[in-house]
Amino acid sequence: MAHPAGTRAPSPRNPAETRQRILDAAGQLFYRDGVRPVAMDAVAEAADVTKRTLYYHFDSKNDLVIAYLGHMGERLRASMGKAAARRAGGPLERLLGVFDDLGVRLADARFRGCPFLNTAAELSGSERVRAAAVTYKEDMRRWLEGQLAELGARDPGPLSEQLMILTDGAIGTWLVRRDPQAAARAREAARVLIQADLPTHSAVATRRCPAPRRAGRRSLQRRHSR
Repeated sequence: MAHPAGTRAPSPRNPAETRQRILDAAGQLFYRDGVRPVAMDAVAEAADVTKRTLYYHFDSKNDLVIAYLGHMGERLRASMGKAAARRAGGPLERLLGVFDDLGVRLADARFRGCPFLNTAAELSGSERVRAAAVTYKEDMRRWLEGQLAELGARDPGPLSEQLMILTDGAIGTWLVRRDPQAAARAREAARVLIQADLPTHSAVATRRCPAPRRAGRRSLQRRHSR
């Protein structure tokens, strides 16, 4: 709701609600426009708070950026968890589903890439930003590693790193080439890597029906004698 010039709606009595409003507003602006072009005045305006209130919750823009990355990480983890819970099947389906979900995100007109990669590239000199990006990426890698271990992969650690490279590579490919099949191709590459790392006797690795049993000589003789 708009307010007359020079006025602001009263902030909620609960400071947590105000902080969340600021994070939501900053998240939309930072993700859409980048961190550097967005001034703190714009964040305050979008959150419908005064700059004094904004700086009460965040000492500096850098603190707000770190909080934004933490907020985005929580949202993405929750989204991935819900998607995995909805998906039928075992760990293979959950692993490949990561790329299905990525395909949906790439098709969204609001998609601007990975917020962690974007911010780490934009603020490459900030160790705090890089550490926040590493924290999220490592959380995701550990989740992949856990699924791979449950599936029976021989080397779930290195393989989880390869799958991370595929997800980030698909995002980069889409951003540069706008290739609508980027996530699907990454999914197929992930399937090949996963199957190659599973024991050869694994039914999940082959997904083939058993070959028909050849009838023995005695069985054939009995059939002909009937």
